[in-house]
Amino acid sequence: MALRRMIDAAWPPTSPPKVDAVAGYVGGGTPHIWSDAEWAASMQKSGARYKLPIFVRVPPTPRDPRAEARFCLAWAARHQQPKGTLIALDYETAVDATYLGAFDDVIVAGGYKCIVYGTRRTVLQNPRPSGGYWTATWNNIPHLDAGAAITQYGGDTTLGQPWDINAVAEEAPLWDTQEESMDAETKTYIDGKFEGLAGRLDRAVLFLAAGVSNTAYSSSTTNPRPLPSRCRGVEHRLLQLDDQPEAVAGHGQGNQPPGTGGRAQGGPADHADAGAAGPGEGGVANTGRVRAGPARGEPSTMSAPDENDLPDEETKRAERRVLV
Repeated sequence: MALRRMIDAAWPPTSPPKVDAVAGYVGGGTPHIWSDAEWAASMQKSGARYKLPIFVRVPPTPRDPRAEARFCLAWAARHQQPKGTLIALDYETAVDATYLGAFDDVIVAGGYKCIVYGTRRTVLQNPRPSGGYWTATWNNIPHLDAGAAITQYGGDTTLGQPWDINAVAEEAPLWDTQEESMDAETKTYIDGKFEGLAGRLDRAVLFLAAGVSNTAYSSSTTNPRPLPSRCRGVEHRLLQLDDQPEAVAGHGQGNQPPGTGGRAQGGPADHADAGAAGPGEGGVANTGRVRAGPARGEPSTMSAPDENDLPDEETKRAERRVLV
């Protein structure tokens, strides 16, 4: 399991170590509330990407857990903390299911998750909140206690430093300061625009390559304009090149199987002489330039097409790539 390194401290250290995350205090019974400038300096000096705000309250207390949770939500909103990330409640050695449950309920209703901090011996006696447990086991060995999302494995006194050190599970939803946040309404709007664009591109490809009507460029989505005949001919042209190259190169030969000489080529006027041929039928309109070949055994009375009328190999390859 990959672990992130995180420091926390009552006062932001002047020379923090290089870590992945920084945890600081935003209110409650803390001796010092970090200013915005202190947050910025700690993130810059440590090279951290992730943040974790901490609110301190050690029951028993007469304070209203719902009001204090709303304080945390207001702080998160002012600082544009992304929804779904962690807000820590520092419980120290307290065991109080009532305060924790009420605090967590408000945090969750506000779109965040509460993780409760305390020494391992006591904190695990509290009901598990939405963001899990942050345990403290000071042995100076990087590890994650069983059942914990974060473990403080070294303290200021054991490390001889003005900060504590923690191991954080990779899946713990810390505040990622390098990820652009987006509210649900904006995400839904952008996702809808993307899906609409993808659909229009799909229809455009069908419009060009397969002769399917593209309603995005028609006057009506229920009664779209038909394709010009030159666009319908693209599919026929590609099929002719892939399936029956002799319909072009072998035109005029007397040994063609019936029907192979009658595929359509040409410009917008082709369909004026289409006769009764319809979608999916083998018979396709003749053009004024390439005519149907003679029946089997009959001598050809038509001259071979001019070589300038026939596509060269580069053109054939380019037309085949349209279908890829």
